Amino acid sequence: DNMPGANPLLMDKQGRLFVGQVFLGDALWELDPSKKVSLSDQRPSDSSLPRLIRENIGGFNGFDVDPQNSDRLCGPVWFKSDIACININTGEIENIIHVEDAVFSAVNFDRTGRMFASDMNRGHIHLVNPSTHTSEIVVRASPAIDNLAPAHTSNTMYWSNYGTASLYSFDTDTYAITTINKGFLSAVSGLELVDDILYVADTFSLKSVDLTAWEEAEAEAEAERDWIWKEEMVSYTEPLNFLNPASIAVNKDSKEFIMSSFISGSVGVFHMLDGKYKKVSEFSMKAPLDIEIINYHGDFLITDKGSGTLSLINRQSLQQTIVASHLEGPTCIALAPGKTIAYVTESDGGSITRVNLAISEQSRIITGLSRPVGVAVSETGNLYVVEVDAKRVIEVSPSGNIVRIVASELEVGGPELLLRDVVLDVKRGRLYMSGTETNSIQTVLLSKTLEEIHPEL
Repeated sequence: DNMPGANPLLMDKQGRLFVGQVFLGDALWELDPSKKVSLSDQRPSDSSLPRLIRENIGGFNGFDVDPQNSDRLCGPVWFKSDIACININTGEIENIIHVEDAVFSAVNFDRTGRMFASDMNRGHIHLVNPSTHTSEIVVRASPAIDNLAPAHTSNTMYWSNYGTASLYSFDTDTYAITTINKGFLSAVSGLELVDDILYVADTFSLKSVDLTAWEEAEAEAEAERDWIWKEEMVSYTEPLNFLNPASIAVNKDSKEFIMSSFISGSVGVFHMLDGKYKKVSEFSMKAPLDIEIINYHGDFLITDKGSGTLSLINRQSLQQTIVASHLEGPTCIALAPGKTIAYVTESDGGSITRVNLAISEQSRIITGLSRPVGVAVSETGNLYVVEVDAKRVIEVSPSGNIVRIVASELEVGGPELLLRDVVLDVKRGRLYMSGTETNSIQTVLLSKTLEEIHPEL
């Protein structure tokens, strides 16, 4: 244990086990598969296992054993746009290729010993020649390619796309592509509703759902007593150059998109120009989560679960002013009509805190909830709150009284890193919820029962 960022894992034919730390760490280790130890007590100079092979590599991700030399692991160096090979005995590293602006995610050899590498950023797969230190693009696919996996008895190489939760393969001789399974959503997190478009921070990408198209499909499905999910409902953006968006807020006036990343501890501001997202600024926080824009200037509130605070960010200067502190796991934000009062769910403390933004005054209005996360304010000023552990949505008055249970026995849950968000669609009389156990966007039709707007993947 105590190996933050453990990601690529490989056991060679001799039974030696290797693991790399990426994103939350940066090292390559050899482990003993027969016993559990803590790396906190392990010195890098120790010859016993676990053994540190090399550190400060630059993100040595999905690697494979070099078929020409079993003492070498070859893999991508995520943050350097490199492919490199590392000697597992000496730690010596050899750079094989560098491709500007590439973000290589995996390296694998086919059954004939040819090296293939995936570029997550562009959606390309390269055939690499280690002898000449050159490569050529043999497959052009969608961005967000994650892993490669060769078949051992054929010319098939598989790859996964984490942006769409999809699986594909290609022939390593002809490079013909086959779709194995195509998904839509990957790891649903924060939501933002703008007119008829529901924006989704899908952890590995930003997507949008056309709610008008969904309504048409819903009517058609009801008429045919069957569910129809149309691909044109979901739009997937190009890579954002922003790691793992957890939440999103949209400023319609300036066409700016603000995203947080709980994993990387960063907040990015993007401008939409000619259909593409351009990052205009970025800053760091401990563990930023939900975002709410409070005025046309683009100033915004943001929760920081790492510091237990709610902060107001000046859009122009990016100056941070703490408006509420000592919060127990601040998660989601909802603004009351007028945008002078904010409500913050405290998922760790089971509470909701009311914050007067004009005077930075805070008070808990309700306690004893079962991990409250997503929160939305109705037109009357009441709150719709998602209680994850109770698997329900409740309606709470501004004074903190539970008015009613809106929906129960919901499939909310999923990994802790996902934000369980909820937004209110007044036009359609619905709540949309993310962070579900079925990796769906669920809706509560406020006058009826629970429905799903995305099928199980």
